[in-house]
Amino acid sequence: MLRINRRAERADLFHKFVKSKGLKNWEDFNRYPTDKASLREELEEDQNHLDGYTEQTLIRRRGMVNIEHFRCWAKFNWPKECYNYYNYVIANKIKSYGGDYKDVHIQKKDYDIIFNPIEEDMSPYVEYDLDTGKILPHKGLDVSIRQRVMKTIDVFNLCHDTLNASRKSSIDEIIAVLTPDVVTQYEKNEIKSWFADRPYPTMVEWVIDTYLE
Repeated sequence: MLRINRRAERADLFHKFVKSKGLKNWEDFNRYPTDKASLREELEEDQNHLDGYTEQTLIRRRGMVNIEHFRCWAKFNWPKECYNYYNYVIANKIKSYGGDYKDVHIQKKDYDIIFNPIEEDMSPYVEYDLDTGKILPHKGLDVSIRQRVMKTIDVFNLCHDTLNASRKSSIDEIIAVLTPDVVTQYEKNEIKSWFADRPYPTMVEWVIDTYLE
């Protein structure tokens, strides 16, 4: 899961726009397609064009990328969250994991437990299985943090077979690069820079850090 930094100045401008147009329901936004497209572009930019939940590359096909509401405003009757700029996460529209999966399976009480990528960084609390690509709670966590990580993984189905296989493929690519000569000749941060535009940045950093310990 990405740590997403939303920009306050953009949030202020967006909230002023919403107020000036009297937008209430999400469908109201469809009257302003240019503004909606601009919003999506700036949110994508903040996320380096990656899915905010799965860290996959965004799918460049019509209808496959969504401005996702982290807090399901319609499902749980939270109207203020509909146009809350800090509630938006760009995500691929895939039913079996990620934002769409969350919207179907989450319960209201889960929001007291799971990580919010716009407010928190889950990366210090996770690790990855080098053999399977699975995302796991970091060893040695306090019980409460471990439960939060496990619930987040479960709510977004981040251990779906497709994600595991994709991460495993990336792990193999990284390890293939980390030959003894490379490790000797290059600093860790330089090696990380080679993978800066890849998906799964949290995992990439963890793999390199772990492999070069």
